Amino acid sequence: SILKRDKQEAARGALSYLAFWEEKMTLWNAYLLGQWGVAKGMNIEAASSIQREAEQILKEWACSVPTSPALSSIAAFAPLIELGAGTGLWASELRVRGVDIIAFSQKTSAGESRAPFVLEGGPEVLDSGKHDERTLVLMWPDTEGVGDYGAKCLRRYKGGILVLVGEWHDRTYTGHGKSFSPEFQGLVHSHFTLVDEQRLPNWPLLFDTLRIWKRNQMMQLVTPEHRQQSD
Repeated sequence: SILKRDKQEAARGALSYLAFWEEKMTLWNAYLLGQWGVAKGMNIEAASSIQREAEQILKEWACSVPTSPALSSIAAFAPLIELGAGTGLWASELRVRGVDIIAFSQKTSAGESRAPFVLEGGPEVLDSGKHDERTLVLMWPDTEGVGDYGAKCLRRYKGGILVLVGEWHDRTYTGHGKSFSPEFQGLVHSHFTLVDEQRLPNWPLLFDTLRIWKRNQMMQLVTPEHRQQSD
């Protein structure tokens, strides 16, 4: 397919996804502006086609596009543990920079692929406590902003730093955003303080940011007994 060929062509060197994003956005913007220049309007089907292609790209690569400043900011809080790592694209970029990161993802579905260093696992990997010293990295854990994957991770996490990538209730075009559930965002605001925020490149109709949070008074969210009950 054209998308597969584009992906293979882009996969050269570090930050290949960023280069791919720049190329695609330049192409799409030129196409839509050309339509506007000629017809003083845009073809709805063409815009829909672009949106469908963007959604497929997100599935095959990652929902958010890494940049050098964002990766440097995250690296400053190593060692890291990423849950819901998907293809492992962000973790790969960090590993190239020599960052200590371990990444986990749930079992992939048919047709999905992930980097070989990404281990199988979910929120339960935090139960042992052996990763407490690591910064927790979560990127788009709750698809369409629905579900409890993010909250399950957060309730198990005993460390003090969160790295979150995606939309937030005050940085989105729709509702509370498509990346984190309202429950998760409420827990973060109640127990953590925002210390850094960066805009990221955005695919159409998305508003991605990198946010780094520090736990208030370094306290646990729940007791082990409550964690068992909540599951």
